[in-house]
Amino acid sequence: MERGVTIKLLLSLSLLVATWLTLSPNNSYAAQDEPIYYQIEINKETNKLYLYADGKVKKTYPVATGRSNDLTPEGTFPLVVKIVDPKWKDTPGGDPKNPLGPRWHGLEVNGDRGRTYGIHGTNDPDSIGKHASSGCVRMNNEDVKELYQIVNEGTPVWIHSGKSDNHWRGNASVGLQKEAGTVTIPRTKVKLWTGPNIGSFITTTKNKSTTLEKTGISGNWVQVKLGNNKYAFIQKNFLISAEKSTIIVDVDLANIRSEPNTSSTVLQKVKYGTILTYKDVQDDFYQLQLKNQTTGYISKTTVQE
Repeated sequence: MERGVTIKLLLSLSLLVATWLTLSPNNSYAAQDEPIYYQIEINKETNKLYLYADGKVKKTYPVATGRSNDLTPEGTFPLVVKIVDPKWKDTPGGDPKNPLGPRWHGLEVNGDRGRTYGIHGTNDPDSIGKHASSGCVRMNNEDVKELYQIVNEGTPVWIHSGKSDNHWRGNASVGLQKEAGTVTIPRTKVKLWTGPNIGSFITTTKNKSTTLEKTGISGNWVQVKLGNNKYAFIQKNFLISAEKSTIIVDVDLANIRSEPNTSSTVLQKVKYGTILTYKDVQDDFYQLQLKNQTTGYISKTTVQE
């Protein structure tokens, strides 16, 4: 993964629209020491954020949401990436002029990487409690730093415009669910991520036959406990035993080409974790039989057996 990651972000600034945010993996904390299972409710009508622990409201925070009701999405979304001192354009993290403040909690909305909508700080504290953003949820900087220390990646965030009655009523199937057990790495080397999404950061890798304690599930991701008492996530397909003549995509997005060379036509793109069956090997490419019965080729550098 590249050290500089340029990502699109709908800013929570009343006078700015979508722009670009640059983040560094070194600014991300790994999973917290204990996997405490929290829930978040954000009420756009009252501009309040409710933090739940064990089904009860632990704390309430004032927030700012979208200037119009359509700007901040509604539904239940997993928190997939956490970042300390996010950079914005040419404004470094930690700068008082940075509109994102000191922390970023990225939400996966419509299958994205947690880099479009998020809960973050602000350089405009007077906007808190108002409908003032372009889509994100703003918090006071001290509040967002406190929240960052409490919640883990995988926390479900329910956003709505209805009434709040101290009961979390989001989609219970979204976000981190407790599930105990063990998993054994079946492939040569598998990446472990700080959150349940490739928009998070690679925290370590584990070799074949390594056994880890499983602590939870979040969508297509398994949460595991590491030996240093921290937690990380593995994409589920990397835990499926490798069958003969199968490969798995090990980059964010891989090209399937018409010929076994990098200058040929791209027939389709496949995502990280996609399992493919190959027919043959030609030099540095695997030959694939595609669903439309055409032949495609994928580079060995983008997959592993």
